[in-house]
Amino acid sequence: MELVVFNEQFEEMGRIDDFLSLQWTRKYYDVGNFECNLSNEYFSLLDQASYVYRPDCNELACLENIESTLNAQGSRELRVSGKLVEVLLNDRVIESECDFSGTEAQIAQSLVKKHFVDSGKKRVSFIELGNVFPLSSNISKQYKDGNIMEIIYELLKEKNLSQRLRFDYMRSKLIYEVWQGKDRTTDQNENEWMIFSDNNETISEFDYSRDISDHRNVCYVVGDNLTVEVDRSQKDRRKEMVLKSSSSRKKEDESEMSEEEYYELLYQEGIEELESRKTAEKFNGTVHNVHLKYREDYDLGDLCTCYVVEIGKIADKRIIEIREVYENGDIKITPVFGEEGVTVSTLLKRTSR
Repeated sequence: MELVVFNEQFEEMGRIDDFLSLQWTRKYYDVGNFECNLSNEYFSLLDQASYVYRPDCNELACLENIESTLNAQGSRELRVSGKLVEVLLNDRVIESECDFSGTEAQIAQSLVKKHFVDSGKKRVSFIELGNVFPLSSNISKQYKDGNIMEIIYELLKEKNLSQRLRFDYMRSKLIYEVWQGKDRTTDQNENEWMIFSDNNETISEFDYSRDISDHRNVCYVVGDNLTVEVDRSQKDRRKEMVLKSSSSRKKEDESEMSEEEYYELLYQEGIEELESRKTAEKFNGTVHNVHLKYREDYDLGDLCTCYVVEIGKIADKRIIEIREVYENGDIKITPVFGEEGVTVSTLLKRTSR
């Protein structure tokens, strides 16, 4: 594998094909990251670089950290790391109240257009909008503040969608797109099935975990003189919570929403909150690349069937993360299926509301 190094203007500065190790982590509901260990002779090159590009998969990352250290033998080693290029969406925030209506994909593109593409001091000349994702529902959203990257990932997650900045190498442009992985489960016939199991030589070290500590299925959203109940309990044990909404009845133009519009806004908040409080069920393991072709038979975002024979657990889960490790001529691919449990960052976000 070869890595291409670019400066801020996407001008090629050099190429690297003899790194010691590379870990490249792609994520579906969050920005991915990378870490590369290599000879210190590349320090001057990488110290001036802004981007690292992988021609084998047309993926780009932003170089954020560089470390030159002495090892136990007294020789100097170099380690560089950063995040995949979607981290550029982290550069903008919503600084004043704004309202959006449309599909989740349209709202995502509107946010990027307003804060990165439209003329003015916020404009980034190398970011363009791609085609609008066709499948999602019409909603209304009101934002008062927050980080653009995080807001969009959270918005799209409810519909199992993701976002990316696709690199157009020939034009040195980043194309913003909303996308979704393929359904490869046994319940459909559009795509080839993908069954990951510890019994069919597709995956090893297959682990399973479930966490219901943060699970809620009924949310009372308290707004301005209006409380909306969102009930997703069905026949399950009822687990309630209260969410104090920060949404205003007033629109950007200072006109007031109708009762129906405000109800829908609060209801949408409740749905999103319950989506983040689902039972966290996760599978992960190491794929046998002899039998499967990565990025062809399976890829990030794909919905697959997971079956741990030893414990008799079977479920359809989406690949939310893939860790690629290249070291000593070997390649190790580790997919993560399903949802993570509650994290410290999630708790901090909730307490800051």
